[in-house]
Amino acid sequence: MELTFTQYVNTKIRHIFSSFEHSVIFGQNIVSGSRISGLGAGLDQINNCVALNTTNSENSLMGFGFGLALSETPSLFLMKQHDFALLGLDQLTNTHNVLRNGRLLAPFIVLMVIVDSGFEGPQASLSSLDEFASLSRAPIYFLSSKENIDRAFEMAIEPGLHFMALSQKNMKNI
Repeated sequence: MELTFTQYVNTKIRHIFSSFEHSVIFGQNIVSGSRISGLGAGLDQINNCVALNTTNSENSLMGFGFGLALSETPSLFLMKQHDFALLGLDQLTNTHNVLRNGRLLAPFIVLMVIVDSGFEGPQASLSSLDEFASLSRAPIYFLSSKENIDRAFEMAIEPGLHFMALSQKNMKNI
């Protein structure tokens, strides 16, 4: 049985975070409810990894991820839609540009779902990854094929900020 993109990405998250001595995965509803349509499935069972549901405070959560990276703790902010990353743009731009030249000692991955399955309201239609890359000067990995997913996770084990974007339209595809 072939895995859907969601299941494949989830497998990669679990694999990479099980290889760290200690790590943190955080976001809204990642260990309860739908677990972001399955992206968060089983994350609370990874050894030496703390997986926690958080409040809706994206600016603080971006800062939390940078703090973890400064303290040599790999982390993943699993975000249910790219639109919410706007609320952390100050951290992504200003904090990251102060820290990006070798001061982050662990990877900080921000994995965002791009809501592109049709118009779902004004807060679910953003697709501005080019601007995020320009403002933060951080790489963005498009999880559009299994090869791209493999490469993104290979690159994201390096210290620093890493954005990953998954199309909502592709989440159930094989």
